[in-house]
Amino acid sequence: MEKADLILYSTAIFDSVQDRPFPGAVVIRGNRIIFVGDRQTAETYASPDTTRKDFGNQLIMPGFFDGHGHYQTAAVREFGDCIKHLEGCRSEQEVVDGVVRYLEENPNCQRVHGRCFFLTSWGRGAPEPTRASLDAAVPDIPVYLLSSSGHSAWLNSAAINECHLDSIIHQHPEWP
Repeated sequence: MEKADLILYSTAIFDSVQDRPFPGAVVIRGNRIIFVGDRQTAETYASPDTTRKDFGNQLIMPGFFDGHGHYQTAAVREFGDCIKHLEGCRSEQEVVDGVVRYLEENPNCQRVHGRCFFLTSWGRGAPEPTRASLDAAVPDIPVYLLSSSGHSAWLNSAAINECHLDSIIHQHPEWP
């Protein structure tokens, strides 16, 4: 029998096999879950080197993953400093102007986040935005703008540098 590196205990384990959370344990070896079930059986996987963590009544969902989610976007939009009024912009310049207005209204802002641009509302054949327009208006504060779909981002050079993406971009001189 494989021995556990880690055993997680909770009164609320949800494995999606049973209809409701249950009290039990999740047994982990390396980066694999090797058992999910009752505490007594989980203990049979333990060795003197096994780390045990009890999460009380906190929910544990072993093996759960979401194949497509945008949770970080909702978190930034609802709870962080985020531009919330740019979805209706009809051009790259309107978005840039909105970023500038936001910074004028929030002079202590050290970083701009926004979920703002909807390229199809900019008109047929509108080019994708580049960092040049953001750099011209906001050269020193990182600007991160996520498309309305959440599948593309528009960053200025300060944001690119902050994320250490500049080396990747230098490998692709065709990227604006």
